[in-house]
Amino acid sequence: MKKLFFCLTFSVWLFGFSYDVKPLKVENGVYCIFGEPGAPDTKNNGNIVNSCYIELEDGILAIDTGPTYIYAKEAATAVEKEFGKKITLVINTHYHNDHLGGNAYYRERKIKIIGDAKIKEAYERIPERFSSYEMAVSKEAWGKSVVTLPDEYIDKNITIKAKQGELTVFKPSKKAHTAADIAIYYPSAKIVIAGDIAYSQMIVPIRDGSVKGSMEALREIGKLEFTHIIGGHGKTIGRESYDFALSYMTKLRNGVKSALDKGVELDGITKAVDMSEFKNAALWDENPKNIIVAFQEMEME
Repeated sequence: MKKLFFCLTFSVWLFGFSYDVKPLKVENGVYCIFGEPGAPDTKNNGNIVNSCYIELEDGILAIDTGPTYIYAKEAATAVEKEFGKKITLVINTHYHNDHLGGNAYYRERKIKIIGDAKIKEAYERIPERFSSYEMAVSKEAWGKSVVTLPDEYIDKNITIKAKQGELTVFKPSKKAHTAADIAIYYPSAKIVIAGDIAYSQMIVPIRDGSVKGSMEALREIGKLEFTHIIGGHGKTIGRESYDFALSYMTKLRNGVKSALDKGVELDGITKAVDMSEFKNAALWDENPKNIIVAFQEMEME
């Protein structure tokens, strides 16, 4: 056992930290890397997120850069080998650390990074959200990571020419998981990349978001023709992320509304709203916080 431990330790020292990412094919021209749903810590080192890659005419679009510089570098290397092309464009679906923590790697390569205009506003208001993973992951995993914002901001829908037709980058509501959420629709492949608007197998915190806005965003996405929807978390590629997120938000909103109608106050709201059907999802301990966010939002309606 001591010999095995020494070998593992020596390997890490010799070769450096590795996420050992593996891109999985979703459709022709579309690959994603799926993280393990849960909270970031020194065991998973933030590898809880999904990042996706779409073949363009002359390159690859990377959607979300993962938690750290090292993750982004490993993902790019694996994906570029798979496609036989280089990544030429990056999109951040929103500003949370697990989705743009690898931006520094792409900035180093002088690859354009696009994000919603609200990302810059969020950085000015809550900069701690952008560097929280430095304390959550190991020093080896954090490595050369540094807070890096997009270098181009968008405030309206745009189209990008992909290998099999056009992609639409759009904002499905003013404020969903955050005020900076954007999604990507690839009609010819019938795929939506939704960031943390959609998710499965995990309760996603909505502290920066809106329950009402999340439901509006999901309804807008629901109008699209898609076979696959890749959420920000959860290892599913069918409609499961859409169904799970809509079911969770609907149950949350209806439960809080019922409690408000009965006169329940803030100090009793978490006990009054039954969300137990989701208790087996990762980050179940975020559920009471989400109930409080929903209560505070709906109380003002």
